[in-house]
Amino acid sequence: MFGVRIHVSKDQMKQGRSHKNPLFYEDYYYRVRYACSFKRLAKQKVSNEMCVLEAGCGKRSVLKECELTPARTVGIEILFEDIVQNQALDLRTVGNLEDLPFRDEEFDLIICRNVVEHLPSPRLVFDEFARVLKEGGMVMIRTPNIYNPLMFISAVLPLRLRCWIKRNLLHDEEGDTFPTYYGCNSRRTMTSTLRKAGFTPEEVRFDGLMAYFDFSTVLLTLIVLYEKLTDFGPLRMFKMWLIAGFRKSSR
Repeated sequence: MFGVRIHVSKDQMKQGRSHKNPLFYEDYYYRVRYACSFKRLAKQKVSNEMCVLEAGCGKRSVLKECELTPARTVGIEILFEDIVQNQALDLRTVGNLEDLPFRDEEFDLIICRNVVEHLPSPRLVFDEFARVLKEGGMVMIRTPNIYNPLMFISAVLPLRLRCWIKRNLLHDEEGDTFPTYYGCNSRRTMTSTLRKAGFTPEEVRFDGLMAYFDFSTVLLTLIVLYEKLTDFGPLRMFKMWLIAGFRKSSR
């Protein structure tokens, strides 16, 4: 994927909440489940000298999950009650991504995980990212891929129903579900929109995720089989996540 491997034992995996195992391809499940390419991208791109912005940081820090320690970490979130729970950042602020309260060229890198799908105007946000990034800085993105069947269904479900599913079936710890627009959730639209904002693509890839479905052995098995199938060639475009790294173009 991005050149950094993560090895997680079954014992380490089982330290979290109890979960089911698939009927087939159990080794594949354990090897891939937490070895997310977004984490590999973060481990490859984040260095100790950087000033990093987590855009839409929420309650948990990506940097803490990846055990990364840049020189300075800043988080911005629209909900005060969420950001006060995020204790892993040097500076936390409440604000809107369309109007970032930061100086021009302040950051070396921006992390934007599970946020793009909630943006009504992605181009405005990407223009702000370009403004606050130093020349040659990078934005790292993870967002659902609209061509994944589950994400396509999610896009048409009412917000209240998605909240119920997330909390009661998927057992999401945060339990937060916000309105989704999916205005920049294909490889083509993301690349085009970020180019217009002054970015050049370095990595745009697809990745799967199985952990959401481990409440059911049967469902988890079907998801694992789907992930195996979509590992091949052009079928990768139907995986759940878009994982991307875009570099701010030189003037």
